[in-house]
Amino acid sequence: MIGQLHADGKFKQERKLQQRLDKRKISCPALKTLQMELDSRFVDIDTNGRVPFDGWVTLTSLGDKLKIVLPFKKTKHFNRLAKAGGILKAGARFSEHGITFMFEMPTPEKVVTGSVLGIDIGKFTLLSCSDGTVSQKNNHGHDLNSILAVMCRKKKGSKAMARCQAHRDNYIHWSVKRLGLTGVKQVNIEKIRGLRSGSRSSRMLSHWVYKSIFDGLKRRCEDEGVQIHEVASAYTSQRCSECGWVRKSNRKGPVFKCKACGFTHDADLNAALNIALGLPAIGKEQRLRRENLKGFYWLPEGHERHIVRATQNEL
Repeated sequence: MIGQLHADGKFKQERKLQQRLDKRKISCPALKTLQMELDSRFVDIDTNGRVPFDGWVTLTSLGDKLKIVLPFKKTKHFNRLAKAGGILKAGARFSEHGITFMFEMPTPEKVVTGSVLGIDIGKFTLLSCSDGTVSQKNNHGHDLNSILAVMCRKKKGSKAMARCQAHRDNYIHWSVKRLGLTGVKQVNIEKIRGLRSGSRSSRMLSHWVYKSIFDGLKRRCEDEGVQIHEVASAYTSQRCSECGWVRKSNRKGPVFKCKACGFTHDADLNAALNIALGLPAIGKEQRLRRENLKGFYWLPEGHERHIVRATQNEL
């Protein structure tokens, strides 16, 4: 562009663009994670392996007709996808650590009968479900909170930080995999966007990757044929799942106690029960009025008259 401006005689714009370019630090793009993906023209996969391998991958070239034969062993994930009816595609993805095979999976039949499961996602308890189940510690005694605490003490970009990130991702996948979806037709989760945008957050919260949790839940629901629905997260932790009374002082830390009816429950499980109801969204104007400081009733659609009666009784 600088050369084009000089050729056109726009020397003033050329100088400004050159000054901006001189201020910018030139860096080299990091291509360590780049993987080479080849299609059937270059890859031939033979799964009729001979001992001690399960298969062979033959790489060919178009020009010199060179061949590279690579042996491989099937993983548990490979066998699970094949057993589920997946069709192995002709191409593959290659990296310095291994080969990634691709399967074309059949579309699962959607579940049309069953219950609605609400899931509250947190930092201390990863998953709290409306049926009363919560995510547990793994075999090594770690949960998400303890893993994030360890990550805070590691240096960014170090090998120790990479191991902690892998530990965090493995724990998320392990917890999502253990989630029971038998008899469930729909899963309701919180709609969270830009949680840390425009505000400072602690180092522990910066390692809390809610997008990875959402992606894991969505993949699990797609595999099971369960529909997934996002609901507004405002006031779900302050609403009483028994009477519908919303007040900020209802929740104090991990304990929820309703100021109207006295209902007491675990705060995360109470929020999951509210998420399962799929309550109508509260508008921005109502949130700005901060009615949750004094309290109000928030009930499912079709209960407007009940809200009036409850308010009168409250008065």
